[in-house]
Amino acid sequence: VTYINKKRLRNGRKNWTFVEGLNSVKDIDLKKLIKSFRKKHSCGGSIHEDPDTKQSVLQLQGKHGDAIKDFLISEGIVDESCIKMHG
Repeated sequence: VTYINKKRLRNGRKNWTFVEGLNSVKDIDLKKLIKSFRKKHSCGGSIHEDPDTKQSVLQLQGKHGDAIKDFLISEGIVDESCIKMHG
């Protein structure tokens, strides 16, 4: 089972959404995924590597927790039961 943790954090005046745990999903191109989401939802975003866990983290500008959840389910990347939301 793959768990994706989404956190909405406030950094100064900007809200951020972080998506973790996509490294365990096979045959996924994170660059194409984030580009498609950014285009669809008109937001900024990037891919970073967590230095502690060595996993890729998607970082999106704004409160997109529900939107990224629906996007990942509709694209068939993960099942709804595999998503764990925080924040």
